[in-house]
Amino acid sequence: MKRVLVLTAKESEVPFILEAKKQGHYVITTGNNPSQVWHKYADEYVPFDYSDYEGLTELARNLKIDAVFQGCSDNCALSAAYVGEKLGLKGHDTFENAQIIHRKDKFKQFVKEYGIKSPVAESFSCREDALLVADKLQYPVIIKPTNRAGGQGVGVATDRNSYAEKIRSAFDMSPAVVVEPYINGTLHSLDTFIIDGKVVAYGTANDYSYKNIYMTNTGLFPADNWEVATKQLIPEVEKVAQTLGLVDGQLHLQYIMSNGEAWIIEMMRRSPGNHFTDTLGTSIGLNWQAWVLRAEMGENCNGIPRKTMPYRYYSYHSIMADRNGVYGGYEIDDVMRTHIFQIEEWCSPGHVISDFTSDKFGSIQCYFDTQEEAHSFMKNINSLVKVCVVS
Repeated sequence: MKRVLVLTAKESEVPFILEAKKQGHYVITTGNNPSQVWHKYADEYVPFDYSDYEGLTELARNLKIDAVFQGCSDNCALSAAYVGEKLGLKGHDTFENAQIIHRKDKFKQFVKEYGIKSPVAESFSCREDALLVADKLQYPVIIKPTNRAGGQGVGVATDRNSYAEKIRSAFDMSPAVVVEPYINGTLHSLDTFIIDGKVVAYGTANDYSYKNIYMTNTGLFPADNWEVATKQLIPEVEKVAQTLGLVDGQLHLQYIMSNGEAWIIEMMRRSPGNHFTDTLGTSIGLNWQAWVLRAEMGENCNGIPRKTMPYRYYSYHSIMADRNGVYGGYEIDDVMRTHIFQIEEWCSPGHVISDFTSDKFGSIQCYFDTQEEAHSFMKNINSLVKVCVVS
């Protein structure tokens, strides 16, 4: 039995908490939000702000922690790397490498220096400097805060005026931003498992959004044209892993497919939210979460089955509303129900919807027999699964 510290306990972390307990480990959750009901799945909850790196290190030392699990958060990935480095815990990259992967400005500097296939971006730590280049840009461009995930603060500028507006908005929530060419295409994910710098297993997905076009809430496995994309991207993943000397484990990326070319948008070593890894594992016949946990606990992962070929079409969908109000439950079309094999509801009726663009109330997982059938349902998913909003 190992004592595992899970740095946050949102709904996305629940499958990992349960898997860690299934493997026989003692699970302690932390974070400064005791109201997260998912702490109940752990053996113990110790409140603490995981952004306090030094304090978290001391907490882990006092709790005699054997391993740290970062969950589905970029901020937690940085915290886990810091604690792991300070305490000599295996399973995480150096803190420097974690920043390169998880901070958009550092990642863009890295891919530019090493010729990784990603849009060339410029980073700015000063609002005035970012505004000075407005007349030199070729529009459209996309502006991203460097310390946010889930599409927060991301915006596309089509001219000088909209650029100035998006820059100001991005700097309101982040100390730095990146600006890069906007690539028109379709958004996808590639989740890989690397050992000794080589990809040994992977899965792909189409990524879809609802009201917030920069936040993914639905995925379909495998991605369209996944063979073409992986042929281009796996060498890039391995180049990153080998250049940085990344530890064994999960390396996830989002990419845009445009005119047959795959462009890496971002990478991360943490798991995506939305129960992504549940559906990924089902689609290729592998308990992905179990191997991610083993890797983050510093265990030998050479025995992972080499899985890449999808069995059939699977999807996840996060249940979201189309406006603010009061959550009144959800409705699922009868035809859609015949394709669902798992439903979870995370909120009870009466919950106040304060931000419908990011609030998620549950998750469903589905299967389809053909690509045509899958695309048909994905096209209409938000009308087939609807949240009832009481004004």
